[in-house]
Amino acid sequence: MERIHSLYLHVPFCTWVCKYCDFNAYAVLEGLIPPYVEALGHEIDIAGTELPIGPLETVFIGGGTPSLLTAAQVCGRLGSRPMPR
Repeated sequence: MERIHSLYLHVPFCTWVCKYCDFNAYAVLEGLIPPYVEALGHEIDIAGTELPIGPLETVFIGGGTPSLLTAAQVCGRLGSRPMPR
């Protein structure tokens, strides 16, 4: 398998869901963001041991409204994970 150099992180939370949106997104569930970020971190850990990841060239954070995550949630929890080279 070829090494993975791009990563997409889906953030399925929104303040409201737009009628035209086709993303898997949920409105008014901001209370689930901290456990979701924790679970996403665990998924990254598992993927890092089972898949040929890195070095990463791009990381795209998309989905609902990624800006609902705090900088600490993005950089602190997710950004601290070492990616294999």
